[in-house]
This record gives sequence, structure tokens and C-alpha cells, in this order.
Amino acid sequence: MRSFVPVLALVAAALIAVTGAASPATNAAAPPRSSDSGPGSVGVRLVDIPVDLADDPRARHYIVDNLRPGTTVHRRIEVLNTTDSTLHVEVYPAAARITHGSFVGAAGRKRNELSSWTRLKHRTLNVPAHDTLRDTVTIRVPRDAAPGERYAVVWAQVRGGRGGGIALVSRTGIRMYLSVGGHNPPASNFTARTMTAQRGPGGRAIVRAQIINTGGRALDLSGTLKLASVSGSLSAGPYQVQLAISPSRC
Repeated sequence: MRSFVPVLALVAAALIAVTGAASPATNAAAPPRSSDSGPGSVGVRLVDIPVDLADDPRARHYIVDNLRPGTTVHRRIEVLNTTDSTLHVEVYPAAARITHGSFVGAAGRKRNELSSWTRLKHRTLNVPAHDTLRDTVTIRVPRDAAPGERYAVVWAQVRGGRGGGIALVSRTGIRMYLSVGGHNPPASNFTARTMTAQRGPGGRAIVRAQIINTGGRALDLSGTLKLASVSGSLSAGPYQVQLAISPSRC
């Protein structure tokens, strides 16, 4: 059983715009940072951190951990309503990445490995005016998870009224930094980009796609292409894919 240190962690640094045991921490908790003031204002903060991370400054603001494959951990968070009325708050995990030295949460509810391992006990909370409610974040690392660091965000989101046909959304989140240890092999993965239709030298129809290896192992790919009309019965294929290796760049 893992021990935890109670702490009301400052979430100012965790606010993300949409565009052997250690000694317990003794720092006074600062008030949480919330989303923009006005209708739909909501805040979120950590309630506790693991004892063995009490001396890690990041762990006071973010969900930070180093876990082995097959491990499950739980973190409590607190959602705050700073408005004069009850707020219906959606709480969910979503993807994030490090880009040009900045931590960037993905738009919408885009998923990645870490967000797919993460669950909230309550997906929605009706938080009374000037009050708080708690939720539990559960992270289950698969037994076959490859070593490496993953990033995600736990978002608390409020949808406002519509103006000119546009729904107003206010959200604030807690960053997640999860390092997976162990000796599993790197994961295999790829993505298809820049799929375009064109004509070959003899007028033959060709569909070209760039396949990028985004995993940690070499890939031996094969596949077929099948075309189907969005309406009617028009279809073609399947056609066997012909692979061409792009030259390496140093």
C-alpha cells in the first residue's frame, strides 16, 4: 500500500490554456487558480501526493509518478466552483505533449496512451456555488506498457451558453507526467499521413500515402487498399499495397 501526504497543491502552474518515505511537506497551501472569471468559472487542485514524492516540487502541482507495468494508482483531486450558481462540471483525461519546451494540452478530448490508462470516478460533478467536490483519478498501467515518459491532462470543464451559434467552454486542468519503468520492449506503432490520389506516368490511378514509424521498433509493413463510395454501390479493390522506402536523412 502506497502512503500519501495530504496537501492542497497550488494549481496556478497546472492551469493550461485551451489555445523509503520522505518527511511530510509543511509548505502552506495557496488558493487554487481557476479558469477565467465570469459564467463557468471552475478550478481544480490536487488533494494528496505520494510520500516518496513529497520533496519533488512538480508533485505538489501535477500528477507525477514513476510506475512499473501492471501498477495501479489513485489520486484525489478537488474541483472548485467560484461562481454564484451550481456548475455542471465535466471531468476527463485527454492527451498532451511537450512542444518547443512547453507543455501543451490537446484540443478537445484527443486521446493518447496515458489518457487511455486514466479514469475518473465521476465523469460529471454538480458543484454548488462557492463550494468544492472531490473526485478520484485512477491510472492503470498495462502489463505490456513500454518504458518511457507519457503526458496527459485531467480537465475540469464547464459549458456555457451559446452566443451566435458558438458554445462557450471554460476548462482548467492538472498536468500528468508518468514515467514507465521496467524491461518491456519498446512499443510498435505507426501513422499514415499525406494520403493523396494522382495519376501515374501511364495515366494509371495511384493513391500515395506516407507511413511514419512512431514507435520504438523497426516495422515490416503490408496492407491493402479498398475504395468505397459514400453513397451508392461504387467500390474497387482491395489492391495490394506496394512499399517504397524513403531515403534516410542524417
